[in-house]
Amino acid sequence: MINVSFLQYFILLIGAGRNGKNSLFDGCFSAKVIPMPTQNSMLTIETDRFITGTLENKYHNIFLETDEKSVSLGASTVLKQLSGSELQTIEHKGEGRTSGNINCKYLFSANEQEKLKFGDISDGFRRRINIFEVFYQFTNSVEKLKGRSKSYYYTPFKQDLSDITSNKDNFTMFIYLAMYGIKHATKNFTRNFEFSKTDWKDSYNDIDLDLKDRVNNISLSKITKYMKSSVTKWEECKKMFFDTGEIYNDKKPRALAASETLKEMGIAVNYNAMYEMLKDDEESSAYFNEYDVYINMKDLQNLTNDALQSTSIYASNFKKLFPECRIAKLASNKPYVLVRFQNGKIRVLTKK
Repeated sequence: MINVSFLQYFILLIGAGRNGKNSLFDGCFSAKVIPMPTQNSMLTIETDRFITGTLENKYHNIFLETDEKSVSLGASTVLKQLSGSELQTIEHKGEGRTSGNINCKYLFSANEQEKLKFGDISDGFRRRINIFEVFYQFTNSVEKLKGRSKSYYYTPFKQDLSDITSNKDNFTMFIYLAMYGIKHATKNFTRNFEFSKTDWKDSYNDIDLDLKDRVNNISLSKITKYMKSSVTKWEECKKMFFDTGEIYNDKKPRALAASETLKEMGIAVNYNAMYEMLKDDEESSAYFNEYDVYINMKDLQNLTNDALQSTSIYASNFKKLFPECRIAKLASNKPYVLVRFQNGKIRVLTKK
């Protein structure tokens, strides 16, 4: 699936929940692919004007849980174009168009194949969609296997390890993964490795895996309601957003409410005008087509309903889930995260 073969650029992994799609993509692929994969949904690919700039110099686009809305886009023109030729017109925000190769493989997953109804039913498009259906689910409960041996995969090894020793493929893969794990844990065999203390246990056991979904579901409408939730919040949120500083000679970001980027879009430079821009679908879309912004980490914490833990712990968990995010210290040395808004939803941006 991750081997880049141009004839297999568009792959859908289909299967019910608890069958390992997330583990396969996020556990086995995403962190190991070099350079780091991008994470654009089909909807983003079809609607983001600068999608080719996002995909440039990436070799994989890995996205979990494709929804039916994203494949109901008529002819799926952009995805068809991207999976039809390596040579593409590449466009970055604020830069002129160039031509070049995009050698990206597009890996998506979905739970229900029946809901994936592509508007383009031509052979030229359908032959590019490579669907792999996963019929099993993982379970630790033997009872669930009764009458459903083809639907569930019993994950624990037998006591005598016969499922490894008697199966050559399992044995080969087990040794390969063990050696890969030891290589990683010993930093390419340059330090001692203790089986009682692993990098995985120390780094990832405390992650709130739902946090990524809660972040990606933050909408502009939720943000504006949050800003107006109280007089105190209204005052605090004057420094909720900073611009990127890209239009200034000194490159220093400014609080968005006092930023020249508002003036560039014909919007008054004050907090009320910024708030009204965020509320207006047309104005906010026009603004965020041109500019990305930094958002205060503390506000992100509140918007994802994680206010009970310290901001430092929240930031640590956030960086584990978004390891390539771009964080800047702004407004009295507070952490801010670079984000983009696409179709009214927040998207955490990765390092260039």
